[in-house]
Amino acid sequence: MVVAQFEIFVLLSVVFLFFVHAFHATISIRCWFAIDIAIR
Repeated sequence: MVVAQFEIFVLLSVVFLFFVHAFHATISIRCWFAIDIAIR
């Protein structure tokens, strides 16, 4: 049971980090486009 719980914890952590990274990347891309448009 301990191993199963640990694997679930690791899986959730990886998924959480993936979503955070994807969300941050989306915001960064939007900001980059906004700055690029503002400069032009």
